[in-house]
Amino acid sequence: MTKRVSVECRCAQFIVTSYTEVTWGMWYMNGHFEFIPLDAGPVALGQAVLDALDAANQVVPPDVKPPIAPVLRALRLRSYGQYMRGARSVGVEIDDDGVVRLTPRRNDGPKAGFTPLTDRASVLDDRSPEAMTIAVKEAIEAAE
Repeated sequence: MTKRVSVECRCAQFIVTSYTEVTWGMWYMNGHFEFIPLDAGPVALGQAVLDALDAANQVVPPDVKPPIAPVLRALRLRSYGQYMRGARSVGVEIDDDGVVRLTPRRNDGPKAGFTPLTDRASVLDDRSPEAMTIAVKEAIEAAE
């Protein structure tokens, strides 16, 4: 089973969100999210990503339309379009093979969302919070 997490960098913080795959194959934000300041210590971001991976496919999706609504409320934003302005993103996932893959994503605006830059993807062997923090920050830098 694949586990997916998204990490966005916007407004001096990282937003870490966890996803659940619903029965019809769509990925849905499952309500697990965390905000980490850009200047947080070397463990905070990596631990938040690892916690979100643990929550992936375990939290029942809430009946919220759109599913990003709790994040928008927490950030005091009115729309996904506002959220997308200036956001940089990386997808983090673990498949059945147990390998952690990080894929920077291009911000194509609120209608198209984030597009994976698969040619810039990387694999992480060390699953420590410190190594995850470094890998996510490097992937965010590779995002457009």
